Parts: sequence; C-alpha cells; structure tokens
Amino acid sequence: MNPVPLSDTRRHWAAVMIVFVLTAALTSATIWHSEQTPLLLKAALGLLFSLLLAALTRLLLKTRTQARALAILVEERTSPSEERCCRLLDEVQMPGRASALLGVDSEATEPRCGQDALAETMVKYRTLFDDFPLGIIITDAAGRIVEANAASERLLGVPRAEHGARSIDAPQWRILRPDGQPMPAAEFASVRALKEQRLVAGVELGIVKAAGEITWLTVSAAPLPLPGYGVVVTYGDITAQKTAERALRESEEQYRQIVETANEGIWIIDRQGTITFANRRMEALLGCPAGELPGRSFFDFMDAAGRREAEQRLAQRNQGIAAQHEFRFIRTDGTTIWTLITTTPLRAPDGQVVQSLAMVTDITERKRTEEAIRRLALYDALTGLPNRRLLLDRLGQALAAAARTRRLGALMFIDLDNFKALNDRCGHDLGDRLLQQTAQRLSASVRRRDTVARLGGDEFVLLLEDLSADPERAAEQARGVGEKLLAAFVPPFDLEGELHRGTCSIGISLFTGQGEESAERLLKRGDQAMYRAKAAGRNTCCLAGSTFDGDEG
Repeated sequence: MNPVPLSDTRRHWAAVMIVFVLTAALTSATIWHSEQTPLLLKAALGLLFSLLLAALTRLLLKTRTQARALAILVEERTSPSEERCCRLLDEVQMPGRASALLGVDSEATEPRCGQDALAETMVKYRTLFDDFPLGIIITDAAGRIVEANAASERLLGVPRAEHGARSIDAPQWRILRPDGQPMPAAEFASVRALKEQRLVAGVELGIVKAAGEITWLTVSAAPLPLPGYGVVVTYGDITAQKTAERALRESEEQYRQIVETANEGIWIIDRQGTITFANRRMEALLGCPAGELPGRSFFDFMDAAGRREAEQRLAQRNQGIAAQHEFRFIRTDGTTIWTLITTTPLRAPDGQVVQSLAMVTDITERKRTEEAIRRLALYDALTGLPNRRLLLDRLGQALAAAARTRRLGALMFIDLDNFKALNDRCGHDLGDRLLQQTAQRLSASVRRRDTVARLGGDEFVLLLEDLSADPERAAEQARGVGEKLLAAFVPPFDLEGELHRGTCSIGISLFTGQGEESAERLLKRGDQAMYRAKAAGRNTCCLAGSTFDGDEG
C-alpha cells in the first residue's frame, strides 16, 4: 500500500487560510485607520475579525485532523472507488490550479467518511472565498494571477477565465491615478508589494473597463510567505464615495465662486470679534490686501463710538439674535464707509453659538444722497445754515427745555442794512457773496450749541439757549451777544476785490417756555423788535417787550 500524499492539500489550504486572514486584516486596517469611522463601528469590526479568525482556526484544525485520520484509514484499507473521490474533489477544486489535491493508488480502499468531511471543508472554503465582498486575487512568485474570486471579476471587469492569462503588471490593465491620469504599472500596489516584499495598503485608483466605465477602488496588497506564491491583493469598491466626493468638490467650488464673486462683502467672526473668513469684496470694502483680514479683530475698523455699538451687537449675536443695521467702518486709508450689515449666528451641533456670518453691503452713496436730500430739506443751499424748517424744530425743543429747566432763552432776528441797494448796484453774485460771509461771521461769534439760521433774503435768526433764570440777567446776556454780532460787521467785507462796509439791525425776544408762547409768536416779536432797531437808525439792537407784558408795537 502506498500512503496518500496530502502535503499539497495542506499547503494549498494553508495558503487559503492566510489569504483570508490577510484579507480580513487589510480590510479591517483600512477601515480602522479611517478618521471617519465611528468608534462603535470600529468595535464591531474588531469583534467580527476575532470571530472570523477563531472560526478559520477551528476549520484549519478540523481539516488537519481529518487529513491525518484519512491517511491512517487509507493505510489500513483501500477502496475501488478512486474515481468517485477524484470526481468529488475535482468539483470543489479552485479554477486555475492544476496541482492534485488528493492522490490514491489502485489498491487503496475508500475511507468514505474522511473523504466526505474533507470535501465538505473544501466547499466551505470555496464558498467563503467566492462570496467574500472584497475582490481578491492571488499571484504566483512571478506575478501571474492564479486565483480570483467573483468580486474581483466584477470589480476588475475581467472574467476569471481570463485572469490566468494576465500578470499584475500586464499592459492590458487601464489604471488611472486619483487625478485621472494613467498610472504606471510600477505604482500598482500589487507590483510594489511583490517587488518590495512589504504590505502596501490603501492605494486609490480607477480601472477603466471594456465599456469605458470607470470603477474606483482602494487596493491593498501583501506578500504571501509560502513557496511558489507571490502576493494577495484585495479590492474595495469606492466608486460611490468618489462620486460623492466629486459632487462635494463641485458644490464647494460653486459656493466658492458665489461667495467670491458676490457684490456684498461676506465675513465670519468668532465670539470675540476675530475675523475667521472674508471674501474678496469684504477685503476691498475695508481696503485690505488679499488674505490679510482673517486673524484680525473687526474692532480695528471702527472708532470709539463704533466700538461701543459693535460690542453691544456682538453680545446680541452671541446670544443667538439675528439683526440688520447700518454701521460706519473706517478703512485702512482712514476714509469712512457706510454699510448695511445683516448678521446671522452660526451654531455648533450642540446649539451653542460659535460664530456669526455677516453680509455687508456698501451704502455710502445712498447715505450721501440721503444727507444731500436732508440738507436740502433742512439747510439753506447758499449759506449751509439751518433753514426755517430746522429752526422751528430746534426752537420747539428750546421752548420745552426752558420750561423744564426754568432758564430763559432768546431769539435774535438779524437783518442786513441797505442790502437791496448793494444787490441793485453790484448784482446778485456779489450779494450772495455778502450773505455767505455774513453767515460765517455770525457762526463764528456764538457758541457751538447756539443755532444760526437763514430765513430767506438777508434775514438771519440766532437762537440762544440756557441763559440765566433771572429775566434781567438773561436780557443783559442777550444784549451782550447782540453787541458782539454788531462788532463782527465792523471789518469790511471783501467782495471779489471790492471792499464793502455793512451793518445790521437786531431784534431780541426772550422766552421762558411758559404760558402760550409759540415759535411763530416769538419770530413775530423778534421781527417787530428788529424793525424798531432799523427805525432807531440801524446798526443797533432792540429788546422786545417782556413776555410777561405782551408784545410791543
């Protein structure tokens, strides 16, 4: 009797065992080291790998035990059913492998139970190999493919019958780098692992199939420490991931273009007011070179008053309150810019406000237009002084303040002497020049809080507030201001080289804010006092009758 030569069988299935252990290890390692893999998934993978390793170990021990038992039985007796055993083993033999799995001589008897158990074990391994979700190929020492599972056939787009005709560096492979450029064979994970005799893991590549379809894979390869074997290579399909990444990149690029080409400034600030992002428009609005805004404090672009307002608004943003408001920034060149800011709090997953997004629109021209319209409505176009409308508004406020503080105020009605004669003799241009210089001298002769207004023509009004609570003392203060105004007219006026000496007549009306006093009555009383000054010879001032005595004629 000849013994059964089982050495090839044990070597073959030991290789299969190593393939699966390495495959599982490579797969687990790839997922394990991914930063995106949750901790719970890592724990599940660890448990699954441990169970798989234990099951494979038990199967290996069982196979070896059955093989030893089979050898003993064959030595004891032979069976004429050699052909049946060979057919059974041929059914489970891996395609592409020509070596015999089991040999018996013509005189061997049939160890039926041992043969069936061994065949069953081999079927289990074959099923596990073919049904494994990752693509697997095994090469010989020269790099020729000797084994491939069903997943490899699907992922690589090459039938398993054709695998044996190719080597891992065959020119038929159409492999792409992640950037879409062709990948040389020297960069293949399998070629590198075979050449360098080390693990090469996590190589991303695209394989172009016959129909032009590209499947993106992550490839790991490891050398097999068995005589006659080369490397085991695993393929994982990441096409869906690549498609999602491409869509994400396209979306990010689209949003980047929207943000960078927007007509509004866009910036993001943290809870302390530090700028973490700014688009090009925001940099242009503040006059900053590209890339210099991130890291700076947005308080750098405002004065003290603006900083106080900004601190209050930042506190509101940190509380999660969205708002829209107008704000004035100081650019790096010292000029100012008015903006309309719309801010939205940005929250972390836990709901905590971590940053604020601001959309900033330049409204400087609008503010200038509004200011021009306001000045036309409230200020005299020729002299820049408040007009009658603004004077009446301020006079109403002065009356209310006088009633509250019980301090008197005064309304001084000022009219230029002989102005009509100057206009007729020199023309309206020189007359306008005289009015402008008169406005300047009147404004320079009073306090900043006092109001000098032009009612029209050559009529001006001065509003004095916060005089003495004693009527006689308040009258003296008003007369003192009147004398100062008359003195301001003593120096001649320069009207385009022609010197003009002019005077004015002033009527003064005191007010307390009590009783039935009104702005119109005060103006009328001041006008009457002014005409009394003209009747008295001009270049003088007259005080209207006390508000307690009624109007004077």
